[in-house]
Amino acid sequence: MRASWLCVVALASGCSLLFDDTPLVRGDGGSAGSTVDAGSEPDVEVECGADASFSTALVFVTSTLHAGAELGGVANADAICQKRADEACLPGTYLAWLSDGTTWPNQRFTSPPGGWQRVDGSSIADSLAQLTDGYLADSINVDEQGTEHAPDGLVWTGTNGTGTTWLGDGGQAHCASWSSSSAIGRAGRQGSTNGDWTSYELKPCDQALRLYCFGQ
Repeated sequence: MRASWLCVVALASGCSLLFDDTPLVRGDGGSAGSTVDAGSEPDVEVECGADASFSTALVFVTSTLHAGAELGGVANADAICQKRADEACLPGTYLAWLSDGTTWPNQRFTSPPGGWQRVDGSSIADSLAQLTDGYLADSINVDEQGTEHAPDGLVWTGTNGTGTTWLGDGGQAHCASWSSSSAIGRAGRQGSTNGDWTSYELKPCDQALRLYCFGQ
């Protein structure tokens, strides 16, 4: 697999992502492994040129943190994933790995022809079936910019290891459809490769965590 993306961001902030073991370099001088402001919500115009051929879809954890109560539903979480991908010049359509009382990933995700890999090229799963069999090939703790985050970081999911809504706590561990700060939500651990990656512990919905985003 070989792929390259180039993005130019307004106000001279840009990035270039190269596979073939070439580290990601951003126009601000940062690189993979550099510190990012995870809570920021950049609102910039991005112009991307692409020359890519690849056989796998991409998956990342968001560089930004979001309170569970402020996600506003699965569709809004999808929009966050798409915005992060677009601003990083990642190709394709992205969905959030997130469940509520009526919607869950195993219901709406499809398996890309070559499976999923992180933006640094590390393989995660070859299919949706592998994604939900309890084990990942690697952890999903690299964000859309190529920055690796601490393995003990948490990610909103509301989802169990089979890709369906986590049914503990009366099946309500999704921040009341990701809208209530007084509720609780199920979170995964971004450094895990067993079932903990998607179902690790309950957290208050006013806490700000990351999201998993999968290319489709």
